[in-house]
Amino acid sequence: MLLMKNLIVGSAGWRSPYGTNKKIISELSLKSLVNYAYEHNFKAIDTAPAYGDAEELIFKCKSKINIDTKLNNFISLNEFYDQLKNLKHNSIQTLYFHDPEVANKFSIEDLNNCQKEIKSSGFQLGFSIYDTSSLDKTFGKLNSHSMYQVPLNIFDLKFLKLTEERAIPSKHVVFRSLFSRGLIFLHNKEIQQALGKKFAKVKHNFEKFYQLSLSSESMESLTFSLINYISNSGHDILIGLNSIKEIELFLEKVKKSPKDNFDWPNLIKKSQTMSKIEELNL
Repeated sequence: MLLMKNLIVGSAGWRSPYGTNKKIISELSLKSLVNYAYEHNFKAIDTAPAYGDAEELIFKCKSKINIDTKLNNFISLNEFYDQLKNLKHNSIQTLYFHDPEVANKFSIEDLNNCQKEIKSSGFQLGFSIYDTSSLDKTFGKLNSHSMYQVPLNIFDLKFLKLTEERAIPSKHVVFRSLFSRGLIFLHNKEIQQALGKKFAKVKHNFEKFYQLSLSSESMESLTFSLINYISNSGHDILIGLNSIKEIELFLEKVKKSPKDNFDWPNLIKKSQTMSKIEELNL
């Protein structure tokens, strides 16, 4: 069962177009969402300076809810320190490096110094990454534990496979992109259009792997079953939801989703990436 304490609401689509969502919400609606998340004991709201003015407006709400946010890409430690000193908000829980290449640009010594400064500011360090190689470069190599925000969806189970193989504690991993950037909510013709030249290959791999036809119905059923599976494993999940109505509908669908209709342990063991959703032109 999905618990509110494991749910992080993503704000990427609140004040800027994201994935299949091209609309933005009003400041009043944003404030209502922040209040709703706090009143219903959600774990946090996830934001970033790159999400339009969402971060600024979330801070402006002065809510007591935990906030996870990110640093913009930086090319020197001086740029890092400049960004850090401007973050004074008491509700920040985890401060992520938004640059997935940060571990390639800086040494472990530099990253340890960054982590020390972030902890001194009262935050936890996190990495927002896309590839397992980025995890390999830092996990277990820093002086303190860090958080990892990683993609997971029915087309790409690699990080779930990795965390289970290595017994990485669930408290250090947040799964995002579970809705495949909105792909699962498209009509069948729109799915083909979104996948473009990859459609035939993805369709073949999907249907061979899941023994289901590639359709909006099968994708939604698989997605909510997967959410149930990882929630029962104690993982935090980050879901982009842009209204109270969307949150309530999401929770209702999770509640109604059968818990054991797919053999996820076996699927995860034999899984291979079908498509990196972040590379699709949605």
